[in-house]
Amino acid sequence: MASKYQLVTDLYLQTTQEIATPEIWPQFLKTACYNFRLSFDKQILLYAQRPEATAILPINGPYGWNRRFGRWINRGSKGIALLDSNSHGQTQLRYYFDIADTHSGRNPRPVPIWQVRPEYHQEIVEALENSFGALGKKDNFGNALLSAAANGVEDHVQDYLEELIYYKEGSFLEPLDEESLRAMLKPLLQASIGYMLLVRCGIDPNGFFKTEDFSYISGFNTLHTINVLGTATSDIWPGTDECLVFHCPGVGQHHHVRRRIWRSPGDYSPNRNYHSRRGLRFSGIHSALGSDSDWRVADYRAVVCDDHDGVWEIF
Repeated sequence: MASKYQLVTDLYLQTTQEIATPEIWPQFLKTACYNFRLSFDKQILLYAQRPEATAILPINGPYGWNRRFGRWINRGSKGIALLDSNSHGQTQLRYYFDIADTHSGRNPRPVPIWQVRPEYHQEIVEALENSFGALGKKDNFGNALLSAAANGVEDHVQDYLEELIYYKEGSFLEPLDEESLRAMLKPLLQASIGYMLLVRCGIDPNGFFKTEDFSYISGFNTLHTINVLGTATSDIWPGTDECLVFHCPGVGQHHHVRRRIWRSPGDYSPNRNYHSRRGLRFSGIHSALGSDSDWRVADYRAVVCDDHDGVWEIF
């Protein structure tokens, strides 16, 4: 009988292939935009198990539901198995629970899940322009968000294009030159990030996007290439490390977490071990894959996840 670790690994590999289609990718983005502080590999496993989850934490530990927010797990709730690394860099299964699986204890504290209210639209648009320059369209809030996504991708696409060139071998993208890769990666990133922005800000994305807008994702048919895309989407997507001022219901105040939306990848250097630092964060998948697998990790150093998923101030 396969171990739980092996089953979760298999689930990760299966789901990674499933989401690389124009029909499924937007569904994955809906899960990812509500769990933007998770790394891409964790978002994949979350989507596979609880796509409707909006805020997840473990039950125990300094940043768990119990100690952080005074909440307890409902009887009969099923944990979400994610691959995590411990203090020794060893990969292990860790179980998380969605806020819907919890209830308040004796001394509960508010959970700051942010939302965008209409009265903040103008302030947000102004902040977007201050951070990213003039917006191509801002006749309505949705178009302003999409223009900001386009500007953000324009600023940072080169960093991820270099990763894509590095990892394209064995994929449908392999025959393409740099300009052809850019012509695919740039609009796909703009559509993905724009879609996430609309959903997370409470706007129906169906009025802005069609399935064909995500057609290029079919070329990202290896574990390496889809992780480049997913990591780029998570990094450029607003809220990874810095976010706008949003109103968190129940908290009673605005949370000011810097002015910029996107984390700047300005520390990129071609002389550093860049790919293992930020490119493919697979959190322990490597050991479960054979050398003949089409979905294998190129470098074991990429296994250790170098993020801070537990330290969440705003969901």
